[in-house]
Amino acid sequence: METLEVKNFLEIQNLKETLQKLTSQTSAVFGNMKPQEMVEHLILSIDSSYKTPYNPEKQPTEQQTQLKKVFLVNKFPKNIKSQLYKNGFPALIFDNLELAIENLAQSIEKFKTHFQQNPTMLYYNGNFGSIGFEELKTFHQSHIAHHFEQFNLI
Repeated sequence: METLEVKNFLEIQNLKETLQKLTSQTSAVFGNMKPQEMVEHLILSIDSSYKTPYNPEKQPTEQQTQLKKVFLVNKFPKNIKSQLYKNGFPALIFDNLELAIENLAQSIEKFKTHFQQNPTMLYYNGNFGSIGFEELKTFHQSHIAHHFEQFNLI
């Protein structure tokens, strides 16, 4: 698999500069998300990534260990399908793309603030098992870059 070096999209200026190119009419070059669905998907991913504290009694499965190795090192495959959306995308939360983008920036700021206050905290992730701040930063940057490629923003 191809490795990925990404611009730091957890820095709000980089995020917003890149998202200036996105409109509600921008077509995906792969996958079937619409622009606002993609932004709201990223919000959900970031917000949910630090909600479930790690339980040391719950050991990661072999599959979680392998997925963690793949997704924290390699570029996301272009047409990967999320099991979260096997029945379609959820209804939109925000009234428009601009509000969704602003909320994405807020979600990232909350994520960073949380880990400034809890730098060693571990969380449980259904795909990866235990995960901490540095690994989550890597995952989110790669995940954001994947979706920015999806809409030809990078």
